[in-house]
Amino acid sequence: MSDRRVVLEVDSAGRRIYPPPMQVATALKDWADHHEISRERAADVFGVTTRTWQRWTEGKAEPSPSQISKAEAQFEGLLGRIWPGHSSEQG
Repeated sequence: MSDRRVVLEVDSAGRRIYPPPMQVATALKDWADHHEISRERAADVFGVTTRTWQRWTEGKAEPSPSQISKAEAQFEGLLGRIWPGHSSEQG
């Protein structure tokens, strides 16, 4: 079964480290505010329903790596907001 969460980094023992859900939620809200887009538009960018977007921004769920990549393709800088020090060039 593949992991649907984006890995922040891998520690020296090979364990995956994920960003905390509220860090992702806050970053998504900040990203939408920065680009001055509505939650409806944000949901559309990610290819999800408005309800799913709301769950993400409340920290109740998270976008998958492919959803993050889709949004990053349209609005550069999303990865760096969610995971400081990372960019689309770093993968």
